[in-house]
Amino acid sequence: MKFSSVSFLAAVFGSPPSTPLFGEISSVMVVSASMVSESIISPKKKRVSRGKKSPSDQMEHRKLNSQWKPNQVEEEDFNSRTALMLLQPTKTRTLQVTVTQCSIADCTCTMSDGITPGKKCDGEYACKNANPAHVGCGSCNGSQACREFTGASIGENSCNGSFTCYAAQVNVGEGSCNANVACYEHKTSRGGADIADSTW
Repeated sequence: MKFSSVSFLAAVFGSPPSTPLFGEISSVMVVSASMVSESIISPKKKRVSRGKKSPSDQMEHRKLNSQWKPNQVEEEDFNSRTALMLLQPTKTRTLQVTVTQCSIADCTCTMSDGITPGKKCDGEYACKNANPAHVGCGSCNGSQACREFTGASIGENSCNGSFTCYAAQVNVGEGSCNANVACYEHKTSRGGADIADSTW
């Protein structure tokens, strides 16, 4: 008579110790835990990949793939809104020009690059009795700055401060005379010469 492993185990653990299993044989078969576990675990449940993903790994992979991912429209919308938020503060700072006391018809102007905004002749009596058309953008901002100026021209970003270029008679380059009273009454009649760029 033949017994399967399952029938054998059932007979061993289900029968009382005093009941013979095989006719006259009264001894009890000792079965180790390793034998029981080896007979119960099926090869399909063992995580032996053999070059392939185990069922649990495949299930984890499916979970990851099923997670939400933005489609192309959502991703482009997010990128555009993010870029706008990053650029907006810079744009606001660049375009902000504060005029305190304009002494001419319009103190706002545009720099020579044609993009950057600026101001000129902003201050009490700034550019008084002077020709604002001869004043570069970003220049003559301050109390009485460039007042009585009779020179041919003032470059950009020059003569900024109180009494700067006051009654000057010479040409002033770019980025020059930017301090209080700088280039004050700088006249050719006193031996004064034209002021180059980035001076004083």
